[in-house]
Amino acid sequence: REAIAVLERLDVVVGALRDAAERVAPGRAVLAIVSDHGFARTDGQLNLFPAFRDAGLFSDDGKGRINDWKAMPWTAGGSAAIVLKDPSDGATRAEVRNLLAALAIEPGNGIDRVLEADVLHQRGGFPTASFLVGLKPGWRAGSSLTGPVRSTLKPSGTHGHLPDLPELR
Repeated sequence: REAIAVLERLDVVVGALRDAAERVAPGRAVLAIVSDHGFARTDGQLNLFPAFRDAGLFSDDGKGRINDWKAMPWTAGGSAAIVLKDPSDGATRAEVRNLLAALAIEPGNGIDRVLEADVLHQRGGFPTASFLVGLKPGWRAGSSLTGPVRSTLKPSGTHGHLPDLPELR
């Protein structure tokens, strides 16, 4: 109900904008409303940071500051790009691939799929990333250096999922 009420108020704003455009340029105004992405309900969270820290892919000072890193997640709502400090480091790439495969095999972690750099870049996403972790509908990426890898949250919503998920339409 609350979301519908917000949409109805937005409709009033759009109507006022259309009326103003018609007054200024009768018959010549074009009003286009677009969206850059969908929005999906979430109540699960996958936080890759503790898993990456535990795997030795980065270290922190215990106060929220990163000391050093080999690979880091960059969270984006329903996905996380994985960036390597040295993209040519094959050993780190293999470590990350193995970690992500171990996380993805567990259905309770909410991972829909992991895209490797070549597929990701062909799709036009995250040019500096070596991997992309796409989450299932209902899941979002966490960004805390501490806490559990997966958790249940109060229902909310996010964007940033892979664009081919039907829930985003």
